[in-house]
Amino acid sequence: SMKKSWTCSCIQCLKKLLIRNLQNNMKLTVGSLFSGIGGFEIGFEKVGFKTKWFIEKDLYCQAILKKNFPSVPIYGDITTLDFNKLNKVDILVGGFPCQPHSTANNRRQGATDYRDLWSEYYRAIQFFRPKWIVIENVKGLHTSNRGSYFGKILFLMAFCLY
Repeated sequence: SMKKSWTCSCIQCLKKLLIRNLQNNMKLTVGSLFSGIGGFEIGFEKVGFKTKWFIEKDLYCQAILKKNFPSVPIYGDITTLDFNKLNKVDILVGGFPCQPHSTANNRRQGATDYRDLWSEYYRAIQFFRPKWIVIENVKGLHTSNRGSYFGKILFLMAFCLY
């Protein structure tokens, strides 16, 4: 299916990036949005990437990040953050809140939900213009707002030449 081939091609691109990073002893940098407890970043660090900063509002998650990444700065609320304070990075990674799009939510509201923070992820993409973007979210994102929400994300990524 189209979805499967799109996902597979993205995974192949990431594999090539990882191999090139290891072979050339490059230190590509990672900036983390909606970081949670840093799962993506642990994986990236294990293959030689360097996490430069986290943006995570949840205090429990911040405590875990501080324990696992003691020298990496953590910023709180992305909606009030001035990105000029952060270092430029090669890769932006993260998953904006999924509740507005999850099929587990009987009242999912998509773009009208106050927890929908895709616009903040997009603001970061426009500001940092990283080489790579890794966006994680729930399966329901594909059908949120009858599919138009995911279509908007793809359109904006194409508009930014990703």
